[in-house]
Amino acid sequence: MSKKIDFQRLNQERTDLNELLKQEDEFFQKFANLETETYQANDALDKKTKELIGLTISLTTRCDECIIYHLQECKKAGVTRAEIIEVIKLAIIGSGSVLYPNARLAIKTIDQLEL
Repeated sequence: MSKKIDFQRLNQERTDLNELLKQEDEFFQKFANLETETYQANDALDKKTKELIGLTISLTTRCDECIIYHLQECKKAGVTRAEIIEVIKLAIIGSGSVLYPNARLAIKTIDQLEL
């Protein structure tokens, strides 16, 4: 089996680098605030649905860091393994076999998150 994901290290590195961005220009703080507000607000969509959509976008854009992040958030939001598998299937249907490496990362991640 492949090397385990060090979630704590990845999360800390993301936080640290986001802070560096925010120090460079206020745009990055504004964007971070907008992102947080969008995912946290229970407007027309609840947090769980938003995280599933975020995961779908992450898969189709092939952003490994984003996939791992949204899977962690999916777990917090109560998303089930079956729901995640559905999202992976939809992303592959929409984007094709090029997503298989990202699908493998998603499976590895949900196994480690025990979803």
